[in-house]
Amino acid sequence: MRNKAVLKKIILFTSIALVFLLIYRLSFIFYINPRNHLRKEADIFLNRVNNELSQICKNFDGRFYFVLKDLYNPYIYLSKDGQKPLIAASLIKVPIMVAVFYAIDRGRLNFNDKFIIERKDITNGSGKLKNLKLPQQFSLAQLIEFMIAESDNTATNKIIDILGCDYINGIFKEIGLRETVLNRKIMDLSARRKGIENYISLNDLILIYEGIYYGKILNPQYSQLMLYYLKRQKISDRIPKFLPNNVTVAHKTGLEKNVLGDGGIIFSERGDYILCLAVECGSYSEGKDFIAKISLMVYNAFKNIRQNIENKRSKKIIDNWIKLDKFIKDNLKERRNNEYF
Repeated sequence: MRNKAVLKKIILFTSIALVFLLIYRLSFIFYINPRNHLRKEADIFLNRVNNELSQICKNFDGRFYFVLKDLYNPYIYLSKDGQKPLIAASLIKVPIMVAVFYAIDRGRLNFNDKFIIERKDITNGSGKLKNLKLPQQFSLAQLIEFMIAESDNTATNKIIDILGCDYINGIFKEIGLRETVLNRKIMDLSARRKGIENYISLNDLILIYEGIYYGKILNPQYSQLMLYYLKRQKISDRIPKFLPNNVTVAHKTGLEKNVLGDGGIIFSERGDYILCLAVECGSYSEGKDFIAKISLMVYNAFKNIRQNIENKRSKKIIDNWIKLDKFIKDNLKERRNNEYF
């Protein structure tokens, strides 16, 4: 009997302690209020970015397009004409890569499929295939890497020949791209003189990069492989130019007919974010530096709000809230994944 009475007291005191602990934890969480904290952080960040953007633009003779999406704070999003169709240049190679992965997933192609590149296949502009001794045989995996990492026009046009414009455009529509369309091959000057262009919007690029980041394009394995190709990008004179060497950028550039751009995922110590930019101007060097300056400004703004977070304890709670919020949303959307990509 005595043992039972002691056990009851232990259970009672333990229950009371747990209730008080729960009340304490809940009161602490609601006191910090993660949502309000994130909104406040977003307001500070966006005000700073808008102010600094206006300063950078004062000396820029051209037009620019800009979309920023934070992958840490859901309230940080900024767009300037992100929905506008732009001359795509090599930015369209990213959705073409996605179309290739769809073809592989559906058994139309295989990474190990071999294709011959002959001298007649050579396309001018960026890339190194045109400088190799030809004919040579390359796997589909090699052609994808040439297309993305080297921005190789010959490899891109070979992939377009393999899949066909109709198939590629069909995939664009299937994954929800609104403004992206492939109307001609890369560097087809005859078609360009007739006014035939390829188009893309920065909003479409954001959709693709976000899908890759969260492993939503087909499956996480394919998304990781696409990320691998994007991280191997050799052209670093825009978004990564002024960033610290330890910052990884998975991105793709584009340049054609007084339009140049860059877009990708920036992996920073503060948290990851997507940045896509395009400019229309008369000087390529000025346009590249303009993009690089905006990229550095955004990076520094993120670094600044990271340093201003109230304390490590609130940071931990906010991180956990974001993870929980993402987990809930992912599970709610599980049945609609096929509609997303």
